Amino acid sequence: MCGLRRVRAGLPYGALMPAVMLDKNQTRTVYADKKVDSLCPFGGVGCQVTYQVKDEKVIYAEGRDGPANHNRLCVKGRFSFDYIHHPHRLTKPLVRLPNAKKDPTTRSTRPIPFTHFREASWDEALDIAAKGLVKIRDEKGPKALAGFGSAKGSNEEAYLFQKLVRTGFASNNVDHCTRLCHASSVAALMEGLNSGAVSAPFAAAMDAEFIMVIGANPTINHPVAATYIKNAAKRGAKLVVADPRRQTLSRHAHKHLQFKLAATWRC
Repeated sequence: MCGLRRVRAGLPYGALMPAVMLDKNQTRTVYADKKVDSLCPFGGVGCQVTYQVKDEKVIYAEGRDGPANHNRLCVKGRFSFDYIHHPHRLTKPLVRLPNAKKDPTTRSTRPIPFTHFREASWDEALDIAAKGLVKIRDEKGPKALAGFGSAKGSNEEAYLFQKLVRTGFASNNVDHCTRLCHASSVAALMEGLNSGAVSAPFAAAMDAEFIMVIGANPTINHPVAATYIKNAAKRGAKLVVADPRRQTLSRHAHKHLQFKLAATWRC
């Protein structure tokens, strides 16, 4: 990711910088043409990021002073943006060809399977998708359709999505991934605070005297949030991790409660 670039690169001894900021010969610093503020597309922490762009290409990313990350970024948020310019990335809608049957055993060896699809405009693709959904609703009934929302969307997008399902599909079959993976935490918050919503930002861990992590692995799922917990533990907060497996936070914990599972599931 980074390297020590010494005097031959025009930098002082001990300077540490992203290698992408240097040209191919690693002798000149590459400067961005413009900056684009955005949100990190990977995690659910809500980290704010600024992309440094040159010749319409992202060359590196920097964390912004947002309420969730305060300039911090994890390794994915800081370096995993090369997919934006990957030649195999789909940038236009694809519509299945009339003679291309749906066969789950068929595999295309091409990055973009133009043997089965063709490029289309957004208006055409959305029109085809809408007509297909209306046909299922009218022929099979509203119960034949369901919607599953994404945690990547904003509150406004989540509202519009459920509105589409309830009014457009005429169905109440709408769900969200958070209901499942956060069901236990929502139930605990409802019982303790009478509200299932999160009551504090991740940065509030810095003000805590005691932190308990159970049913979560923040260093894997929410790396930036985990940094606040590590900082709090280093400051002197008592950190307790309750998990059947030891995790990265266990190295910073005052105690690791390695409980046994109640039952063994067999397939």
